[in-house]
Amino acid sequence: MEKKRITHAEELNHGDVIRVFSYEQNCGIDKTTFTALVVACSDKKKLVIPQDFQGHLYRAAQKGASWEITVDWLLENDVDVFIVERFDQLLTTIWNYLNEEEV
Repeated sequence: MEKKRITHAEELNHGDVIRVFSYEQNCGIDKTTFTALVVACSDKKKLVIPQDFQGHLYRAAQKGASWEITVDWLLENDVDVFIVERFDQLLTTIWNYLNEEEV
């Protein structure tokens, strides 16, 4: 499990799991900590899908804000973003484990 701080959206890949520490509340995000999945979209932006996605939807609707959170938007605000787990490394670990089981 990694704990590397992210400073540029390009450091993240589709399927990565991140932890976000938000230090202030604004229309787009609460003062909170959450775990999220990074999803690459066709228009080159990377969305962040919080673990409690349904709760996030309700809070966004109450504020009249968009539910979409992009990595770029996060990095422009008062938050810290850390990589928790990279999907490609998770795949490698699982495949190595499965191959060892077969031997």
